Amino acid sequence: MPNSNKSQEDKAFYIETLCSCGLFNGVSVDAFKEIESMCQVGFRRKDAVLFAQGTDPSSVIIITDGMVRLERTDAEGLSFSPLHVELRSAGMHIGVASVVTKRPRTVTARAIDGPCEFLSIPKDDFLRLRSQHSEIMDNIVDHLFNRLDTMTSFLDVMRQRTNDVKVAYIILRRFHALPPQERGSEVRVSLADIGEALSLSENQVAKSMINLKKRGWVERKGKKSPITIANEQELIDFVREGQDVGFTLERRSRLDATLVQSQRIYPV
Repeated sequence: MPNSNKSQEDKAFYIETLCSCGLFNGVSVDAFKEIESMCQVGFRRKDAVLFAQGTDPSSVIIITDGMVRLERTDAEGLSFSPLHVELRSAGMHIGVASVVTKRPRTVTARAIDGPCEFLSIPKDDFLRLRSQHSEIMDNIVDHLFNRLDTMTSFLDVMRQRTNDVKVAYIILRRFHALPPQERGSEVRVSLADIGEALSLSENQVAKSMINLKKRGWVERKGKKSPITIANEQELIDFVREGQDVGFTLERRSRLDATLVQSQRIYPV
């Protein structure tokens, strides 16, 4: 049931928040009073969960005060890297996609940096609003397309980072394959050979080399010049963190087998 103890001042503030929410762009002013009357006021302390990943959606949430972090975990319950974290603040909505598609929540919403106040519109009420106001449906479509664009861009970033990790891994393996007395800071391996081991094009490897160079971890003066490891420990740490972006130990083991078979990459 909607909260019955809202003051007139509270109601005015909540209507103002709803008006600023992109979900209701184009909706008539009179409709906001109806929408506000459906809303339940919620409150969570810092680090408390608004809803959890995998649960059935019960409402759409509009944040009125505070900050919310959207988190996602993998199948084993481990949090993804910070690149998977998204923040939502006052005037923004969460949980629309799950309510509309009637599928379990794909993220966990958690209050951060302090307490969080929000409005929740029960699922059935929201679906009724959607059918009554075509503007809301248009806004939902825009929201879902924006989410798709964001996810596509995110996957491109993650794919590039995974390639960077793999290239860094081969450079380190080739470096440590040398006898200690012959080990300096240079690695003699071509971009074509690295690409062959990883099933990447030479251009893809070159892009990863640029990224690693920007971080100050490797140097390479020319196409035929050896690769110089400028900061071995940070390069090692980067590869270890690569587990968070899909470069799992199992995949490393399979890659090791490939490297052992390639005399040019990983002499045995």
